[in-house]
Amino acid sequence: MYFDKFSKVAQKAIDISIEYAKEFGHRVVGTEHLLIGLIKEKEGTASKVLLKLGMDEDIICEKIIDIYGIGINDSTDDIFLSPRSKDVLDNSAIFAEQFDSILIDTEHILLAILQETDSLAVKILSMNNITEQVIIKSLIEVSRPETSIILFRDESKMEEPKKEKEKLNIPTLEKYAVNLNEYAKNAKLDPLIGREDEMQRIIQILSRRTKNNPILIGDPGVGKTAIVEGLAINIESNKVPSSLQGKLIYSLDIGGMLAGAKYRGEFEERIKKVIEEVVKSDDIILFIDEMHTIVGAGATGENSMDASNILKPVLSRGDIQVIGATTIDEYRKSIEKDTGLERRLQPILIEEPTKEESIKILKGLKEKYENFHGVKITEEAIKSAVDLSSRYIVDRYLPDKAVDIIDESASRIRMKNLKLKNNKPTVNSEIVTEVIGLWTGIPISKIVKSEGDKLLNLESILHQRVIGQEEAVNAVSKAVRRSRAGLKDPKRPIGSFLFLGPTGVGKTELCKALAEAHFGNENQIIRIDMSEYMEKHSVSKLIGSPPGYIGHDDGGQLTESVRRHPYTLVLFDEIEKAHEDVFNILLQVLDEGRLTDSKGRTVDFKNTLIIMTSNIGAKSINKQQIIGFSAYENKNVIDENYKAMKEKILSEVKNRFKPEFINRIDDIVVFHKLNIDNLHEISKIMLSNLISRLNQLNISLEISDDVLNLISKYGIDLEYGARPLKRAIQKEIEDVLADMILSGDIKKGANIIANVVEEKVIFENK
Repeated sequence: MYFDKFSKVAQKAIDISIEYAKEFGHRVVGTEHLLIGLIKEKEGTASKVLLKLGMDEDIICEKIIDIYGIGINDSTDDIFLSPRSKDVLDNSAIFAEQFDSILIDTEHILLAILQETDSLAVKILSMNNITEQVIIKSLIEVSRPETSIILFRDESKMEEPKKEKEKLNIPTLEKYAVNLNEYAKNAKLDPLIGREDEMQRIIQILSRRTKNNPILIGDPGVGKTAIVEGLAINIESNKVPSSLQGKLIYSLDIGGMLAGAKYRGEFEERIKKVIEEVVKSDDIILFIDEMHTIVGAGATGENSMDASNILKPVLSRGDIQVIGATTIDEYRKSIEKDTGLERRLQPILIEEPTKEESIKILKGLKEKYENFHGVKITEEAIKSAVDLSSRYIVDRYLPDKAVDIIDESASRIRMKNLKLKNNKPTVNSEIVTEVIGLWTGIPISKIVKSEGDKLLNLESILHQRVIGQEEAVNAVSKAVRRSRAGLKDPKRPIGSFLFLGPTGVGKTELCKALAEAHFGNENQIIRIDMSEYMEKHSVSKLIGSPPGYIGHDDGGQLTESVRRHPYTLVLFDEIEKAHEDVFNILLQVLDEGRLTDSKGRTVDFKNTLIIMTSNIGAKSINKQQIIGFSAYENKNVIDENYKAMKEKILSEVKNRFKPEFINRIDDIVVFHKLNIDNLHEISKIMLSNLISRLNQLNISLEISDDVLNLISKYGIDLEYGARPLKRAIQKEIEDVLADMILSGDIKKGANIIANVVEEKVIFENK
């Protein structure tokens, strides 16, 4: 910035604006500060105009403080011009040149500010009914005669095209389309942040002599429509080449044109009228969102034409210009097949923005949402919205999903604080976390709060439910900690394990305990019984039937479940019973953390925990020699027996599964056979759960040691693990209690104690 090109009066005005920014404790000089400087510098023409129109610095200061507040006034901090203020000072040089002025003066800065239609300065002026035309007329009245002539000349230039546009006879187009330029003028469009390369490419294609019809292709929510709206804003701000200046972008509603078209040929007549009106005007560009809908639209039989065939001739002649937008899938399905339409359009691929780009976009939109909801949005909330939506909402795209999260978070906090009139509630990361939890059904708030302590003590939490399986508990706990610390491969699942062991040793219980500890709910498990996938064709049940087959629209049992619940534990029970082709599917899940279903949708497994169970080697475990209590006291004997048994089981696993499958599993865990001490502990846990269920019925139960010994006597079976214990508790305690509750012998509020009399459990009131 060369300040020697500015007049002394203009330089003073800029200095004043910097001083006011410092006084407010703001580190950035915005257009609103420049506006104060222009008013305060009384010698400038801009000050005379603004004062004449009823503006003063108090009005502006009050608005600035209301929106931004007062910061800390630190004289040591550097003050910077905002990007928009830099643009204003750069553009003021253009106005000075147009007015044949050697130096840039305050009126030129004022005119440049007016071009920034979305700036706070222009909004403040608009609130006081001060428009660009009003200022130009006032400038003519107070400026020097020679400048008046230039302003008259410039005003006529500005008025002429507007008069021409007013004369446009486009009744059909106005009925079925929206003028985006008009929306841009009235600040009804959100500003476009970033996307410079894509914008440059659109302008480049629109400026071509032939085939000048760009079509934006990208996933839903990546910002295709926002780019076109940004182009309309740029046109209104004269930030486009001369070939596009004065152009009008109309967004055509194909659905609206089809609606109510009862008779054959009625739709064709409507679209032909629209095309005729656009052809007569050289300044209109049609924007067709969801452009794939024009293929087949309006066709009622073999002899009727659809919208795409009506458009093709005028597109090939260059009579009209069109900007299209569609998704990648719909482009391939509809437009790519129609080669005649495809060759008339120039595709521009719109990629999903990165997290960093999305954060910038949200920061640019922050003011709009703050003003709409009457809240303050913190930077932490924006970062959380981007990070957490990327992690947990995998079926949508940035920045759309993050913008929606911020919008709903602002709405939620406003609803919670309806009584607050003066103080603006703050949208912080906690509110964002709540909203994402509501969207996904994942109790994220439980995961975030005190998560570090919980993860460090995960083994202790799991051991409250899983007894005697140190190795298994340690293995899954370490995998979860690696994941939450950000050290795991970001493309792979949280962890993948193969659990081996006989029945009743706690394989399923560990899965439930892990789901409750890590995912917030023990029911957060997708259980797939692999005995149902023994046939070759059963692979289609996992990912969905191919097109044309029954059940194609239903989706796969695995892919659809994970797509709907992306943050969960996936349990493949009895994995050894699955067909070989099923293992080929699992290879992709274990290695790449994704799977493509029959509809071509990519399902993300990176937030899942994969656990497979198998009974391979169960016979080897049952042969483990442990006789009497002395063996349990000799830890060395137990360790040696377990080590020998584990080697034998792993050998059987290698013979049963392919090396590429085994190599993709994080850990193979062989569960220990439960001993008598383990089963005693498990019986205590089961009885404790029973007492908790009775407490919910307002019944208090106390169990004596004799009852515990009786349950152990009937229920302990080293071969079948803990399940016989469960059956013994049901038979000796739960069945008797159920009869007594139903007969009225035990009523709500009762305090009872369980004892043993003649090898039977009896219940008495305390």
